Amino acid sequence: VETDTITYVPRIFKMSSDGRKLWSKNLERFHAKSILSMKSGSIVLGGFAVTDSVQESCSVMVLDSNGKKLWERNYSIPGEIHGLFEVSDNCILIVGAHWSAEIDSKGYVRWESTVDMNAVIHAAALLPSGDIFYTGMNDGRQFVIKTDPDNSILFRKEYEASGKLVKAIQLISGPGNLVAGLIQYEEYCAIQWINTLTGMIEKRVDLPA
Repeated sequence: VETDTITYVPRIFKMSSDGRKLWSKNLERFHAKSILSMKSGSIVLGGFAVTDSVQESCSVMVLDSNGKKLWERNYSIPGEIHGLFEVSDNCILIVGAHWSAEIDSKGYVRWESTVDMNAVIHAAALLPSGDIFYTGMNDGRQFVIKTDPDNSILFRKEYEASGKLVKAIQLISGPGNLVAGLIQYEEYCAIQWINTLTGMIEKRVDLPA
């Protein structure tokens, strides 16, 4: 996915394993911030769409394997979708800064959830059990939330940040009951290993600036 430097129109393209461009498609007002390849071969794009009033709202677009648009849904939630995960029954978990939802194969919402006004979700991970693990910031404190596949909260915990927390860049489901998180602070980054059963940070390694 890229933005044309002349027209500023975002577009997506598919390349072969030897670097040949197979197809490209202009996305018009859709700006992709995340991408997911489904088991069916469909390509899911998450991001935001710019409306006539120049507002940005969460949006999802689905293409087939040849780049043909199958459908697009705009949701009445400001912001953008930065996380996409394939879940059961060909459904998709979508994650934004203040909002997460599960949508069906046509983009219709099965459930949705919001976080506190001052809280921002920065990253999420889909656990092997189907449970969902989120992390982000709330008034300068890091939080983690774990929910079951139907969005019932299993626990929520907050920690005092050891530095000025900027954002959690990524969460990756790791071995055993751990997720690894790459956390960006104002002056450095760190890797955290968080226990998904307790929500406690078990280990942290600071990375050089």
